[in-house]
Amino acid sequence: MAPALTAALLPPLLWVFGDAADRWWYSETSGTDYQVRVVGLVAVGVVLAVLGARERLAGPFFAGILALSSIVLIQLIELGRFLPQWVSFAVAGVLLVAAGARWEWVRGISVRGSRWVRQLR
Repeated sequence: MAPALTAALLPPLLWVFGDAADRWWYSETSGTDYQVRVVGLVAVGVVLAVLGARERLAGPFFAGILALSSIVLIQLIELGRFLPQWVSFAVAGVLLVAAGARWEWVRGISVRGSRWVRQLR
């Protein structure tokens, strides 16, 4: 079910992304059709995610989460053009520090696990 739902949501998502890219490059204002498309995709994504979670169906849940994540990413990219450049560097730095901390935590777990396995001999 997930591939069919994702394939059905892909054209409108690409359309919204194309409209957002046009506004990004050509500094156009968003029209009513863009706003209706975004609200419609958010509504469909929420309905699919809630339905999938409620009925314990992975297909609609992940398709809804994909649609919602894509819309949020597009809106964040649109917001990014109004923020100073240092904010993007700060966000990237925070994400890299978090990824490094996670990497060290997982590495520590594997080191402790390998020590435990060596002690079993």
